[in-house]
Amino acid sequence: MQARFDHIFGESDPQERVYSLIGSEVEKTLFSGYNASIFAYGQTGSGKTYTMTGEGSIQHLDAMPSSSACIATTLTDNINTTSVTSSSGSSNTHPTPNTALMKRGGRLNSNDIGLIPRLIHGIFTRLKGDANISNTEVKMSLVQIYQ
Repeated sequence: MQARFDHIFGESDPQERVYSLIGSEVEKTLFSGYNASIFAYGQTGSGKTYTMTGEGSIQHLDAMPSSSACIATTLTDNINTTSVTSSSGSSNTHPTPNTALMKRGGRLNSNDIGLIPRLIHGIFTRLKGDANISNTEVKMSLVQIYQ
C-alpha cells in the first residue's frame, strides 16, 4: 500500500502557513463550484485538532445544530445576527457576538485560529462581499473520530 500526502507540516509551522497552503486552495475550489474535503491523519497528540480548530476556537460549540452558522457569523466582522434554518424548516435569528473567540485581554490572537475557523471566515466574508451572489446555501460537516 502506498500513500501520497499533499503536505506534511512540522510542529513549528504557524496556523497562517497551514491556511495559505491548504485553506486558500480549498476556498478557491469551493468558489469554482466543487465540493472540498480536508482529511487530517496522524498519531495521537500530533496536533490534528489544534491545526483544524485552533486553541479554544470551536470546541465550545460542541454539537449545536446551528454550529456552522454560529462559527461563521462569529468570525465574520460586522455581522450582528444570523438567520438559521433548522432541518424542520423553521427559521430563527440569533445574536452572534464577536466576543466568542476573544481572548487575552479582548484581543483575538491569530496564531490560535485553526484551519476550519479561517476557512469559514474566508467563505462568509467572500459571500458577503460579492454583489453577484444573492442566495447561497453553505453546508458543512465536521467529524472527529477517536478510537
